Amino acid sequence: MAERTLEGARIVIVDDGQPNVDLLEAILEKAGYTNFVSTTDSREAVGLCAQSAPDLLLLDLHMPEPDGFAVMEQLKPWIDGRWFPILVLTADVTPEVKHRALESGAKDFLIKPLDHTEVLLRVKNLLEARMMQLELRGQSLALEQQLRDR
Repeated sequence: MAERTLEGARIVIVDDGQPNVDLLEAILEKAGYTNFVSTTDSREAVGLCAQSAPDLLLLDLHMPEPDGFAVMEQLKPWIDGRWFPILVLTADVTPEVKHRALESGAKDFLIKPLDHTEVLLRVKNLLEARMMQLELRGQSLALEQQLRDR
């Protein structure tokens, strides 16, 4: 985790509500996060992820087509077996929506209206897990290369 800092982690924000995007950007910026991009057009989500290779996606569930569920489905080939944290944003706390989101690839939830402290804690937790996963993956690749070199 020494090579990459949490504050420098790449974050993509996708929410059709500009006030929500502005709020999330302000929360992240105030906490020292410097590397994020956002859109209010869910049709741009997959392209933004492919372009910026984010460490975390903050994704609204209920948007005009494609909604957050469809975006997660579209991201599956891009994710391709990697552990990629998606933090979904929703005001819908029904068990059906939670279960569907988790089955679709979400790793955690933020319930709207957003609580600043909770946003930062969940972002931090997911980014720490992502950085550890990347570190382990790097170590695994290095060990595989050492075995091949023998």
